[in-house]
Amino acid sequence: MVCQSRSYLSLGQNNINTKKTMNNKRENLITKITKTLGGLGFSLTKKAIEWLASEAEQELAKVPRIAIIGETGVGKSTTLNVLFNAGAPIDHIKPCTEESSEYVVVSEIEGKQGTLRIYDMPGIGKDTKSDLRFLDEYSRILANCEVALWILDASTRTLSQVESSLRNIVYPSMSGFDKIVIALNKVDKIEPDNWNKKTNMPSTQQLQNIEARVKNVKDRFKDTLQWTDPIIVAYSAKRHYRLGELIHAVINACPSNRRWVLCDQVARASFEELIDPAIIEKLKRKNSSPQN
Repeated sequence: MVCQSRSYLSLGQNNINTKKTMNNKRENLITKITKTLGGLGFSLTKKAIEWLASEAEQELAKVPRIAIIGETGVGKSTTLNVLFNAGAPIDHIKPCTEESSEYVVVSEIEGKQGTLRIYDMPGIGKDTKSDLRFLDEYSRILANCEVALWILDASTRTLSQVESSLRNIVYPSMSGFDKIVIALNKVDKIEPDNWNKKTNMPSTQQLQNIEARVKNVKDRFKDTLQWTDPIIVAYSAKRHYRLGELIHAVINACPSNRRWVLCDQVARASFEELIDPAIIEKLKRKNSSPQN
């Protein structure tokens, strides 16, 4: 009986804590709306702000849906960690019971700023015949995703199957290329593989090869897919390099009415934390010294 009473007390405390969290989130949301509109010169009544907060809460309640495409080993999990969990491994991952799929891994991950629904689609980009067997399922899932992030190893030269899948599966399912971002990961390993670990930056030759690689992929997709302006981002999840550019591209590829929701979930890993501390300290001293 004592144990049962304790369990009821524990349950009651959990409900109180949940309610407090929800109230805090609502208060923070109202504060953000008031500050944002106030900064733009708008002055709304308390009732109007409450209505806006209620509408915003409804949008926030809809979990952002992201398709992650790429073969095993390209860095999909690491990319999610550095974009939505400040670089730490995401421990809270659970299968999504609302959506079952035989060929796609559907899960909900809990990042530092909230929940995301991830559709891991490793099958796309392999044998075209295999892709066509799963076409209906891929099409159904992609049609309901807000953005698709296709991650490739920056050093890969095999793009023909990727092009085939983009043309025959992704494009028709997502009604065009507007919601697709091509991400070239592991640029820290681009030839001549001499990344400057002290500054956490590519060498001069690496940077030239990275930019050349981006141009090569972009020009190829323009030519073979008639893709007017392919969104190609070269980055390194391991070195936290160009993560801002990557998440900016992903957010902009979302439908305009959902961009702010995904933006609210971002918890990006720090690029600066991988720079040699001695260099950081030197820059701080230089910036704080009086100008002559």
